[in-house]
Amino acid sequence: MKFVVSDATPIRYLTEIGAVRLLPYLFEKIIIPDTVKSELTHRHTPKIVHDFAESSPEWLEVRSVTSSDHSLSVLHPGERDAILLAGEIRAKIILLDEKAARYAAAQRGFGCVGTLRILAEGAKHGQIDIHEAINRLKKTTFRAKPDLFDRLINGSL
Repeated sequence: MKFVVSDATPIRYLTEIGAVRLLPYLFEKIIIPDTVKSELTHRHTPKIVHDFAESSPEWLEVRSVTSSDHSLSVLHPGERDAILLAGEIRAKIILLDEKAARYAAAQRGFGCVGTLRILAEGAKHGQIDIHEAINRLKKTTFRAKPDLFDRLINGSL
């Protein structure tokens, strides 16, 4: 079974732009720590994201984290717990966007895939229109360097 652990950010933005279906297309199961579920259902989260997380699709599994690592305390709780959970269940890949979290995960031997890479893969497999997806993403609070969007459009990401 091909499974990954995810932080809230990729799920949030893919849901906001109507592309969350890429997750079960690319991975059989997405596992999130309970802190990430709390972030996705927080009262300040966009309604579409909140409703999606509450619906609990069968490919999305929530687990509790049982370990700790003080060196990860500088990260956001969801990022920290995603890295810890990945270690506990021996995941190979974590879905993360934030640079510091990606660095911490890579230091522990995990592969990192972000929102833009998921969109690139979806476009490569003909599952989304990359121009439309980027236009929608730019209308959210998602932030990336403009050259990353250009590389995504040109297929070099």
